This record gives sequence, structure tokens and C-alpha cells, in this order.
Amino acid sequence: MVDAWSFDKPSAKAGAAALESLGTSGNVLVVVKSASSDAAKSMRNLGNVHVVLTSELNAYDVLCSDWVVFSQDSLPAVNGGAK
Repeated sequence: MVDAWSFDKPSAKAGAAALESLGTSGNVLVVVKSASSDAAKSMRNLGNVHVVLTSELNAYDVLCSDWVVFSQDSLPAVNGGAK
């Protein structure tokens, strides 16, 4: 989990560097709150990275991933999704 994604602008290079700094490898699932966020735009075209909205998170995507990365604002419990 990351506190927040901090991208000045959408950049695949910055997205790859952010995931690399977390030590991720293999299939990575990145959960975002908004598809229009700079984080989603930065990571959506990276190989082995699947970006999914919090509202679309499902067990299949989680099970097919080696890593699942949330930010504070994309955690379902924070958004009132989990009771």
C-alpha cells in the first residue's frame, strides 16, 4: 500500500519507476479510485500491470496477480465499501 500516488502529470516512465520502487515484479494489480487519475493514466499501458477501479475490484483479478497495490484513497474500507 502507498500513502498516495504523486505524479506531476501522467507518465508511463514515472509509473514504472513508482512500481519498481515498491519492489513489485510479475503481474501487478493497481487499484485506483478514478480512471482519470494521473496514477491510472501512468500505469494503464505498462506490461504486466492491470489497473482497476475500486468499484470494479474482483476476486479473479486479485488471484491472478502477484502484487495488489492500493493507495489510501482506494481502500474499500476507507470509501465505505466494506462493512
